[in-house]
Amino acid sequence: MTQARRILVARLVSALCASLIALAAIPALAQTRPRAVVLRFEGWRAEQARRAAMQGLEQGYELVPEQALVDTASRLGVDVSTPEGMATVVESLHVELVVGGFVEGTGRRATTTVWVMDIRGNELTRRTTSAPSGRGGTQDIASAASEAAAEGIAVLHRPPPEPIEVAPAEPEPDAREVAPDHHMMRDDVDVSGRWNQPIVRALAGLRIRNRTAAISPNAEQHRFDADFFPDIQLAVELRPLALAPGAERGLYFAVSGGFSAGLSYVRRDGQVRDMMTYDFEVDAGYGLVLAEMVELVLSAGFGIDGFELSEWLPTPGAPDFASTLYTYIRPAVQGRIRLVPDSVLVAELGFGGRIVVDSGPIQYLGPDGTSNGGIDLFLGLAGQLDIGFSWAARFAYQSYFLGFSGMPAVAESGTDESIQIWLMVGWSF
Repeated sequence: MTQARRILVARLVSALCASLIALAAIPALAQTRPRAVVLRFEGWRAEQARRAAMQGLEQGYELVPEQALVDTASRLGVDVSTPEGMATVVESLHVELVVGGFVEGTGRRATTTVWVMDIRGNELTRRTTSAPSGRGGTQDIASAASEAAAEGIAVLHRPPPEPIEVAPAEPEPDAREVAPDHHMMRDDVDVSGRWNQPIVRALAGLRIRNRTAAISPNAEQHRFDADFFPDIQLAVELRPLALAPGAERGLYFAVSGGFSAGLSYVRRDGQVRDMMTYDFEVDAGYGLVLAEMVELVLSAGFGIDGFELSEWLPTPGAPDFASTLYTYIRPAVQGRIRLVPDSVLVAELGFGGRIVVDSGPIQYLGPDGTSNGGIDLFLGLAGQLDIGFSWAARFAYQSYFLGFSGMPAVAESGTDESIQIWLMVGWSF
């Protein structure tokens, strides 16, 4: 064999050996991913949170299935419900990280915590993130699990700290001279499991109402009757500190209003004239949550309620029914009763008094003064889904009681009442 041929053969043999060594190393490289086991989570939608955490870990870690833990525990004859038994099982399976977690609260305002421990049960790190609701929450939990596991691995392989010299400790001061740290002494407030009200609930929809108004003593002549007609209504409720742990969570504010346009009515002479309604109210109060099932709200508000008609004067002192614009102060109480978990179905009821400070155009019937007031009450159902969609349906009654003083004698007292049906949808968060 010539020198050149021997060199060529030697190179071929070397290349073949290198290839065999590389092929042999591939299974070893495949096993370099750390092993982890994901235990069952606790709380609301716990299994959904656990699956999200596993999705975040499956790319960088070899996940040991739960059945492998059961089979290994049975083979070793240990009880995995004890820390010692679990440590024996995970060590036998060469697991480096034990991952678990829990969900606090319910709905969109819940939080998910992912913790990471070593095989001896020592917690390495934890992450708290979004609720297990929707695609965004799932992605947040997956990212939190991946980050917590990476930090756990870093803690496991962190080199031990170098010893440092500790200077002799100075004598501790007399305990009587140390002021207590009240902040450190305060216990954390447990807010898990409570009925969290939405920070904002915005609704829009229709109010279908009628109107029956009459002035005594000639109630059959001086009256106005309107069949059911629709108007547009908007309402926003604010609980800006609803997620706070203390009593401040009960602060309550509300703004509502509506209008109708393009309506008409038939006057007493048979002619058709325009009619318009409008209302606006602002409220402030405080809500108490009782037994995590009932919210009781006490409030005071200021509002206007207008009913505008095209007036007609056939003879002096005998007009078609006058327009009204009630300006009032409204103390009220309302309640919300949670019928099923997660605010999916809530009963709502309320009662308010109306202290009328001005009655608008109808006051001309009492030149020496008027004494007017009113009440309103409602009963309904409402609900809120995890995604934020909200709805409300109410049956309501509203009435004003009118009193007139002075001439003309045609006006002594009156009533102005309506039955209302509210149908509204919106969003809460």
